[in-house]
Amino acid sequence: VVDSVAALFPLSPWIHVGGDEVPEGAWNGSPIVAGYRAEHDLTTTRDVEGAFHRDLAARVRSRSGRRLGAWQEAAESGGVRPDDGYIVGWRTPEASRQLAAAGYDVVVAPGQAYYLDMAVDERWDEPGACWAGTVSLDDVCRFVPDEGWTDEERSHLLGVQACLWTEHLMNEELVHRMLLPRLDAVAERAWTGDIVGGSSSLSRRAAGSG
Repeated sequence: VVDSVAALFPLSPWIHVGGDEVPEGAWNGSPIVAGYRAEHDLTTTRDVEGAFHRDLAARVRSRSGRRLGAWQEAAESGGVRPDDGYIVGWRTPEASRQLAAAGYDVVVAPGQAYYLDMAVDERWDEPGACWAGTVSLDDVCRFVPDEGWTDEERSHLLGVQACLWTEHLMNEELVHRMLLPRLDAVAERAWTGDIVGGSSSLSRRAAGSG
C-alpha cells in the first residue's frame, strides 16, 4: 500500500495515514489485539494504537523516504512523533497550539471554525452537523489560526485546512451552499492573513456586487 500511494503521488513529501476517531473500547474484545498486546507488552488499546502508528511511520519512511500526515489522535497516542511529519488539529481551536508547543508541524482545522459541514445557525431546518456547534460566516471570519501563539509555536504552523464531509449532503447544490462563501473566508485568511471588510465584504463579493 505504501509503495502504491508513493507511486501515485511521486512529488509529495508526505503520505497521510489518518489515525483519527478510534472509538474507545473498539478493540477490547478482539483476540488478535489481545495477542498483539501480550506479545509486545502493551497495556491498553491506546498503547496498541500508538505502537501501530510507530510501525507505520517506520514503514513509510523506510519504503518511500516520506514523512507522515495524520490527525491529532495519532500524536496523542504517542504513535506519531514531531520528527515523523505533520499533524492536523481538528477537535478544538486550542489543540493546534498545544501540538505546535509540543514541537509538531501543524495544519489548523478546528471543527468550530473550519468544518464547513457544520450548520451555519441553529434553525431546525438548517442543513449540516452540530457536534462542533454552529459555524457561521462571521465565525469563520473571526477565527485567527495563530492568535496568541508564541513565535516558536508559529514556526510550526504549516497551514490551514477547510473540511467538508459530505455523508449527509445529498446533492451538488447543497454542497455549494455549505462551501460558499465560508470557503472564501478560509482562503482569504490563508493567503493574506486577514479578511478585509469582514463577513459583509465577503458576502458582497460572493454575490458579485464588488
